[in-house]
Amino acid sequence: YFYGIVSRNAPELKDLDGDGVLELLAYYRHFPPEKERTVEVYKFSGHDFIKTQKYEESMSELYL
Repeated sequence: YFYGIVSRNAPELKDLDGDGVLELLAYYRHFPPEKERTVEVYKFSGHDFIKTQKYEESMSELYL
């Protein structure tokens, strides 16, 4: 649980758009046998995080 964002996995901070500001990535894994996960991207607005993107990505490993 991170600033009101719930994720099944540890969130990650990355500068995805190269603007020097870190975005918060929240990962939601799908249940096996799926090798996909949903990624939500949040940007800090100065007061809170606002979701700016949501996409699916393939994972190389299957986690149970």
